[in-house]
Parts: sequence; structure tokens; C-alpha cells
Amino acid sequence: MDELIDEVEAIEAIYCGPGEFQRHSTGEDSLVFSVTINPLDDSDIKITITFTLASETYPSIPPQFSIKCCSLTRSECERVKKFLTEIAEDHKGTPMVLEILTQLQQMSDIKNSLESIKCNDEEIKDKSLYILQLDHMRLKNRYKKTIQSWCNELNLVGCLIFCLKWIFIILNGEEVDIKTYIQRNKTQCVDVDSAGRPCKERLLSILHNEKQNCLLFSEFNVYEFSTLEELRSFIVESDVSHLFVNIFKPKLYPTACGIDEIMSKS
Repeated sequence: MDELIDEVEAIEAIYCGPGEFQRHSTGEDSLVFSVTINPLDDSDIKITITFTLASETYPSIPPQFSIKCCSLTRSECERVKKFLTEIAEDHKGTPMVLEILTQLQQMSDIKNSLESIKCNDEEIKDKSLYILQLDHMRLKNRYKKTIQSWCNELNLVGCLIFCLKWIFIILNGEEVDIKTYIQRNKTQCVDVDSAGRPCKERLLSILHNEKQNCLLFSEFNVYEFSTLEELRSFIVESDVSHLFVNIFKPKLYPTACGIDEIMSKS
């Protein structure tokens, strides 16, 4: 634990400007702190990275960290995190936080850098994006784990979204892998019926599919939103914002969409 404290104090001494360093908690076996910096040539962008260092695992295992930036979308923040995670993996076994921060600060023209990460030439060309909807889940935890397991096995990224009565699945990856996922979801027992018997998914709807030149997500995540506004904000701030009006809005606000259609015809 002393080595962790020494490393964090050294980082605090380097990032000593107004608002750059903030220590959130110091426990018996862990430290939580954040650093806010500006990448080179992007003085208007402030990125906050929050680290959790656990003495039991760090630096043998890279630390847990999160990225927050008001100037970037969630998917862009995810790509920054993926880039920094790869750096952390290369430095396992040695103190690596300063290297992570240095690499982030040296990213010049971050928007273009993110596009480079996002569209890595031949490696991620010709991908597909599917929007699916489920009617319900009775065994939510088991069903959710099944979806996550299949996406991991099939190298699919995107997200599973819960919001009130709505359940959406966004899948991004190879067309053949997405179709394999859909086939599994429809032909394997994934939930139980009203009598508690194992059943297949008969109410899976494909709302949208399109070709993509790039992966829009870096991993598969699960999100749970308590209000429609939270879900709307998530979608419009993501790289699938172009689908909100035609795909998500009619599902989430059917009455409002009906009024809009009537008004447009009058």
C-alpha cells in the first residue's frame, strides 16, 4: 500500500494545476483519484480519468479506470478507454498510471486520433449494425448473462438497454456473427414462460439493420435507465444518434409521433 501512496503522491506533484488532481478516497487496500488534463492541440477538451488502485492486484493487473469528457460522446470515451487499456496491458507489472496519463496527454488532434482508432483500415471494414427489441424478460439475470456470453463469443459489440418496459439490443460486428446471434436467440431456450417452463424467444423484433464502415462501439455493455429522458440522452449522444428519430422515437413516444404526423399533413 505504501508503494501505491508514493505513486499517487508523485502524480499529484506532477498534475498540480488548478483542478487537475483530486483524491476521492484512501482505504486500507485501495486508492481512488482522478486527473483532469488537456490533450495536446485540443485546449478546449478536458478529459477526466478516474483510477481505482487496489494494492492486492496493482500493478500486476492494470487498474480500473473510467473516462469522462463533456466534449466527446460516450462511444468516443469508450474508444479512448480502449486505447489506454491497451497501453496499460503493455506495462503490466510496473507502475503504469503516469504512462497512461502521458499517452493521453500526447494525443494530438484527439478527434482525428479517435477516427484512426475507430476505423483501423481493413481490420474493421464491412461491419453491420442491428437494432433489436425484446418484449420482456422473466429471468432477467440469466437472460442478460446469456446475451453477454453470446456477444463475447461472437465478437459482437454494442449494448443491452433496459428502460421501463422497453428492452433494446444494439449489435455491431460481422453480419454473419449477428445473424448467428439472432438465430440462437430465437432457437435456444433463454427464458421461462408464465408457468416457469424453459422457453425460446418468440418476440424478438429486428427494428433496423445497416452496413457500417467502422465499429461504433469498443465493447458490449449493459445499461439500465429509469426514465425515457435518460435513454433519449444516451442515444442522441452516441454514434447511433442518426437512428433516434426513425427507429427509437416511434417506439418510445408513439403518441407524440402520431401527433407529429397529423400536424405534418395539416
